[in-house]
Amino acid sequence: MLTIFDDFYNNKNIPDFLDDDSILINKENNIQLKEFLINNEDLVTQMLSYFQYDELETDHKRVIKYPFVVSELLGSIYALNSNHLNFLIQLLNSQNHLPSITLGYITKIIMNVLKNNPSIFWQNVQLSQLNIIINDINNYNIAELLYSMIIYQTQQNQLEYLEQRIQFVDCLINQINTDKSEGISNVICMLLNQITETLQEQKSLIIKHLYTKLNNFFRALPLHPQSILKIFTNLIKYQQYYESEVNQIYNHFLQIQDMFSNIIQNQDNFGQNNLAYIEFYDVLTNQPYIVQNINAQQLAQSLFKLIQKYQYNNQLHKYATNIILKLIPQTDNQQLLETAIQEFNQQKKIEDLQH
Repeated sequence: MLTIFDDFYNNKNIPDFLDDDSILINKENNIQLKEFLINNEDLVTQMLSYFQYDELETDHKRVIKYPFVVSELLGSIYALNSNHLNFLIQLLNSQNHLPSITLGYITKIIMNVLKNNPSIFWQNVQLSQLNIIINDINNYNIAELLYSMIIYQTQQNQLEYLEQRIQFVDCLINQINTDKSEGISNVICMLLNQITETLQEQKSLIIKHLYTKLNNFFRALPLHPQSILKIFTNLIKYQQYYESEVNQIYNHFLQIQDMFSNIIQNQDNFGQNNLAYIEFYDVLTNQPYIVQNINAQQLAQSLFKLIQKYQYNNQLHKYATNIILKLIPQTDNQQLLETAIQEFNQQKKIEDLQH
């Protein structure tokens, strides 16, 4: 029996099909619509062609409405085959820079494939194709897509193609010390967060692999502290499972604690990178191992001086005060008090001179 969808298709009028607002109503449960799309591969191909970007195109529907409708349909109804998937990957790899909204549409559809049948993705996509997509990883839509490539969202076949997925993680980590560090950090933090019983088997193996890459993260830290410190903040959450590896992280930061003295001496502006370090040390000093082994006196005095030097930086004050309070039991309180009074008097002199 012919349906309204067949009428549109028989007339070869794709715009009419996409203009019919009723096709988006209850689309996930529309069995006729799903069967129609699955049985008409070339129609789906034509629908996907609306994602091809032409900056000279002026037709509002061609530029705005049709890509949106296609993404809503194919992002909800699993109707793609390997040819469609490769077509979308080629679009992402094209030399023409796609607008962010178009990237969002395409990633929504691919993520629907990954949600329903992740195996078809890894059966048909090569790592070399994904390397180009990594170039846009600082776009959060792309970061979410790459995460969905790595972690199967289904309970079945979680370990299928795991070797390829771990190789892909390595591709990301190998570029962590580049201008892609923010996006790569986002993907890694997604991997380290949101562990559920459904996803735990594959995630535990991937997380275990991440701990073998600590040296990559240490090397990238000086140039990309905000991105790398986010990763370390998440890695140390798993101390009970990876104690020796987390201790490597702790020991690294025990060795560089004099950096706060360098900040005091050499920098006029505090900046987001330095704030990221202070925030991370606030996390670190929650660990007894750190508090017992750190030079608490030196660190607390440096933090007092930072508070005084950057007296209008409320975020710095919050984290620094938190750290000092945790360090007090390990310090010479009298000396700390003298430092605080000295810094206060120094600032008072400056203010008096200004008036």
